[in-house]
Amino acid sequence: MAKLFSAKSLLFLASLNSLASALANEENNSDVVDLTGDTFPQFILENSPTLIQFFAPWCGHCRVLAPKYDEAAAALKEYNIKIAKVDCTANDDLCRERKVPGYPTLKVFTDGKDSPYSGARAAYAIVSFMKKQILSAVSNITSKNSEQLKNSDPHVVDALSNIKDNEAYRVFEQNTEQLTNDFTIGAVISDNPFMTKENTIRVFKQFKEGKDQFDGEIEEAELTKFVKASSVPLVDEVGPENYSRYVDARLPIVFAFFSNDEEHEKLKTLLGPVVRKFKGNVSVVTIDGTKFPAQADFLNLKQEWPAFAINDDTLKFPFDQSKELTEDSLSEFVDQFVQGGLKQSIRSKPIPENNDAPIRVLLSDQFSDTVLNKKKDVLVHFYAPWCGHCNRLAPIYDELGEIFKGEDSIVIVKFDPIANSIPPEVPVKIYRLPTLKLFKAESNEIVDYSGNRSLESIFHFLKENTHNSFDAKLPTKEEETPKEDEKEELLHD
Repeated sequence: MAKLFSAKSLLFLASLNSLASALANEENNSDVVDLTGDTFPQFILENSPTLIQFFAPWCGHCRVLAPKYDEAAAALKEYNIKIAKVDCTANDDLCRERKVPGYPTLKVFTDGKDSPYSGARAAYAIVSFMKKQILSAVSNITSKNSEQLKNSDPHVVDALSNIKDNEAYRVFEQNTEQLTNDFTIGAVISDNPFMTKENTIRVFKQFKEGKDQFDGEIEEAELTKFVKASSVPLVDEVGPENYSRYVDARLPIVFAFFSNDEEHEKLKTLLGPVVRKFKGNVSVVTIDGTKFPAQADFLNLKQEWPAFAINDDTLKFPFDQSKELTEDSLSEFVDQFVQGGLKQSIRSKPIPENNDAPIRVLLSDQFSDTVLNKKKDVLVHFYAPWCGHCNRLAPIYDELGEIFKGEDSIVIVKFDPIANSIPPEVPVKIYRLPTLKLFKAESNEIVDYSGNRSLESIFHFLKENTHNSFDAKLPTKEEETPKEDEKEELLHD
């Protein structure tokens, strides 16, 4: 006969498990708490907010994150914030229950409820993000805490207002809610340590410019645009360590390629007036073409330096390399882009002679006619040959193609958005690889796939979302757990 446990007994067992986890962490010299299916429920209730990493020991990205996560855990002790991790290979039921799509997955738990962690996978970013979870949405800045608050985060937004209940303050408070995970938000209500002027909004930043002042109308679109534009330097050299900052700013990026120090200095001089004139409309970066030639290829540039191009999501606008780069020519080029007068550069590989495999390779010239065909549902795998996660998905996707080979109303294809441009008439933007999107028959509605990368999961997604019905069936075999399902790679890492 099964033995029944009282609530007190279960709590006692959970406490013993928590103690065991704590001892294990102490032995590992880590401040990250190891959780199991038994200790997880109590931990998220007793520690709010907390950050939990769902991982697998064999996952390469998890191993890269581990020392950064340990460093963040040590730094967060000062703020009495605990963070934890769950090994999904040993706690499969818990990870399924929490709908973990891949490894590593980071989730923030507040009062038992979870939300995705949206910061960078770096120790400083994790610390900054979690510190914001214990702050008020808008902190009150006084003469005593002003310097500490200004230096607490790479970006601090503050509003100066002598009357807390005035309309401008209410609009500021409402419209900065969405920014609180990325920025520290403060307001000077009284005891003004800076100035006496009311209703001034500024961004303090820990790089060269120091601060920016907002001069527009206090409303959501303008305020968000100002804050995000101010979160990046006026012009800076870009590389793997800071590229995500520009992606997150969600502004078109102007790339100026150089090959040596002399070219770099000349470019920075030429870019000065462009940066000042178009601030808030574009981000401007310099990039070493000899280190990152693939980025030039992506932007449809020849590997000849210096070079210049604008990247707006998947849209590419290369500057004519037969023309001289001057202050006037660059300024005119960016102005045409901002005014919508530039035509994007379209690149398409030639159509291969043999392209009748179960997974047909889709090219720019065929893209619109294929995905906007209202008679057929079309599933597109956006991939790149160099993308490790795409290559791991490839055999599963090939098997899916075999399953649907006899279906006339369902099309399974793949498309390389690096080697081919997405035509402007197709409303798709690809930020990460791999990405799966279903273009539904009849309506051309686009449905994003967000499940794990197993054959069964993708098949059931099609079963639930295609406009057309189909007779295809999964092969009869034991359900397989995907070997690896990690986070997507940035589009042009």
